[in-house]
Amino acid sequence: MEIIIGLFAFMFGLFVGFQYAARQSGKVFHYMLEEFGVSEKQLLAKAEELGIDTSDYVPEEEPEESDTVELLVERVGDSYYAYRWETDEFITQADTPEELLAQLITILPKNTRVNIDIDRGGKYFENLA
Repeated sequence: MEIIIGLFAFMFGLFVGFQYAARQSGKVFHYMLEEFGVSEKQLLAKAEELGIDTSDYVPEEEPEESDTVELLVERVGDSYYAYRWETDEFITQADTPEELLAQLITILPKNTRVNIDIDRGGKYFENLA
């Protein structure tokens, strides 16, 4: 019985080890391609040129860029500061909410929705809505 358990443990360890090695080598290969500037399209084109079958390849889906930006607006003294809510990244500053809104319109991509909750500085824009 101990031999069967030992054999099972050995086979399980072997399986896990090979899976780990395959995953790590894939990560290293992906990193090397990024460092050399080889894109996915170039790699697929080269594989097709060499006659390698890529019919089972499923491309990774690129994350959709949200067209909504969550902002935090702070008033310090006579100035207003706008930050991205998720990352606290500084975007712009102005002396009035109207100027801040005008700057956000020029900075952010066209057709971008801006969401500023009342608790995060939306109260400064109540008269503009």
